[in-house]
Amino acid sequence: MAGASSGQAASLGPDAQPAVLPDDRGPAVPAHGLPLLVLHGSNLGTAEDLARQLARDGTARGFDVRVAALDEVVDGLPGAGAVLVVCASYNGAPPDNAQQFCAALPHASALATALPFAVFGCGNRDWATTYQAVPRLLDEGLARRGGQRVLARGEGDARADMAGAFQAWSQALWPALGQALGLTLADPGDAQAPPCVRVQVLPGLASTVPPGPLPSRLGATLALTVLRNDELQQAPPDGPAERSTRHLVLGLPAGVAYAAGDHLGIQPVNPPALVARALQRLGLGGDEQVM
Repeated sequence: MAGASSGQAASLGPDAQPAVLPDDRGPAVPAHGLPLLVLHGSNLGTAEDLARQLARDGTARGFDVRVAALDEVVDGLPGAGAVLVVCASYNGAPPDNAQQFCAALPHASALATALPFAVFGCGNRDWATTYQAVPRLLDEGLARRGGQRVLARGEGDARADMAGAFQAWSQALWPALGQALGLTLADPGDAQAPPCVRVQVLPGLASTVPPGPLPSRLGATLALTVLRNDELQQAPPDGPAERSTRHLVLGLPAGVAYAAGDHLGIQPVNPPALVARALQRLGLGGDEQVM
């Protein structure tokens, strides 16, 4: 869902009761208002999701938080507060929204006020020679520019427990950041503020939204035709195969190219049981257009 801001209602369709979404929360402890810039470099959304989790945690601890892609701050970092970075690598290259920042970092001027920073990297050890290449570049580059590293760079491995690695790193982050800033950052724990976003229903919305795929926050998306979908695993005679490996052939429209080493992100279909639970939670019937 997009377009719902704090304290406002997002409109969906007729006759449903307002539902509260648990994503947009205010400070759970007294706000000290120190700026916290949370940056991400992400093509497929994992690093951005983790960055936004840090942003929510920072808001709950009283920071004045801003979230941005790395390329949005290529002209300079702030002179006060702190900076957190979550970034991925793609065959050793930066994500699309971090290329300009990574190119400019080696030539940037010194960071003001020994800016406190910390970096968490997303990667996959299957690409051993380039694993964590971009997060390492960012971490070392910010330190060379005079930044104050408050915590060792965290590493998330997609073939292992990335969520667990991020959780352990982020739990260590806040005490270290508080020490660097001279703050006591209380753990909000169960005192986190209640949600402040409501979802309401607007009659007639469905008739105003054209049919077809909805836009994605991941950027440009295409509807492709599946030309072939073959199972490559041979099932044993006494039951189904333990895993599935499929060979997919997709038809590309004119002007779209795909080469070895490129990455394909596929938006999956949500399990019907989870969709039914979400509809029940929101008080919707399933025919409404959700924006």
